[in-house]
Amino acid sequence: MMPLNWIKKVKTNAEGQIYGACILVLAVALIYFVKMSFQLFYVPGRFLLPCNESTRPDRLIVEIAGETNRKGIYFLSPQKAKINDLLLTAGIAEKRGLDKGLLNRSIINGDRIVIYYNDPYIKLERIDSETRLALDMPVDINSVTVEELMLIPGIGFKTASAISELREKKRGFSKVEDLKAINGFGEKKFDSIKGYIYIGDRE
Repeated sequence: MMPLNWIKKVKTNAEGQIYGACILVLAVALIYFVKMSFQLFYVPGRFLLPCNESTRPDRLIVEIAGETNRKGIYFLSPQKAKINDLLLTAGIAEKRGLDKGLLNRSIINGDRIVIYYNDPYIKLERIDSETRLALDMPVDINSVTVEELMLIPGIGFKTASAISELREKKRGFSKVEDLKAINGFGEKKFDSIKGYIYIGDRE
């Protein structure tokens, strides 16, 4: 007959193995999660979010997108404000036949560089409104959609729709203060959102 203490020992060992296996699985899952989070919030040489870099006035915030594995948000010194500087910062060595004039073109805060394998190779756009707001950057009140306006704290569907209607009526705002013409849009309301908006294609 099998001794009871031996059975207890076997059971304890089995439980220990199961416990150890669970710890191993959790450890692997944690490593995978950290790795995926790192890939999501990190771009080569620069951090995306969370990070206070985006609020620093001495940094240009630009984005690389398109047919490249170096996509992401980059923070550049104003002294490195050309397309070629951005590509070097991102580790993009191949220039794909780009002329020096384009490579030496200046970039400014909020620019989005889209890279293609074929002509036109590079296209200069602006970072979309949703990403801009996430990076604590203002959005162009003349191009932002109703849905994007609703991402601004304090603006709901009613206010966003009123802004869109007034913009269409005026065929575009000439200054952000034009919003005060909206019924119920007082000084307090304006002060609470003016940091989120601007006028013009490029700041």
